[in-house]
Amino acid sequence: MNLLFLGKLVLMKDSMLPKQIFLTRAMEFKYNCVKHQLGFIPDIHRILINYRLSDFDTYLSTGHFPTYIQWKKKVKVAVQETEESLWRFRTQIDKDFKFFSRIHTLSKGLHPAWTFSRKHPLLIEQCRFIVNLCTLTRPYEEPFFLCDKCGRFFGDITIHIVLSCETFQSKRDKFWCDLIDIGPIEFSAYLHSLTDEDFLACILSCHTDFDLNEDERTMFQKACITNIYWMCAT
Repeated sequence: MNLLFLGKLVLMKDSMLPKQIFLTRAMEFKYNCVKHQLGFIPDIHRILINYRLSDFDTYLSTGHFPTYIQWKKKVKVAVQETEESLWRFRTQIDKDFKFFSRIHTLSKGLHPAWTFSRKHPLLIEQCRFIVNLCTLTRPYEEPFFLCDKCGRFFGDITIHIVLSCETFQSKRDKFWCDLIDIGPIEFSAYLHSLTDEDFLACILSCHTDFDLNEDERTMFQKACITNIYWMCAT
């Protein structure tokens, strides 16, 4: 990354040639000695402004700069905050990402499927599939399509396959059997009470607000990952 490379350049010994060339070009840029400077300096300047990092300007003025470890940590935080802010802004203004934003909120950070895959590496393909399914763009105003399997019209293909297509009824029954086997009967009743969109968000995020213990939550994640993959990918 250019920002980390910048840190290494700044923290080089002043006697090293790359540092001397770098400082010369940086000063030329700072004081507009060159009308149209190209290359690393103007590029890194734009990146620093984008991530609101002023340490380099401070360094050119005072000679003070964080240690490499401090700089690396600061860059990581700044990039994460900026990119997350842009992501949130995009999901708020673009209605196509409305459902994805909802799943992301339910998952509260890293999707549970990735955490699950670390303990169950044999299911990595299924975990990857369900995460990709979460990122599927769904139009806000859903057009209607004709299913070539059951002959019914649908808007969201995932909702159709998982919840209503008659072709997948046996797989759907198996999915519900797995869900019923998890925890108390109140849990399956809770899932059954959800709207189609709420239920889809719940199973795609592999997360539920229902009070489950750790083993039951793992069973729920496995049921969602394996059954959705079985229905949608095969």
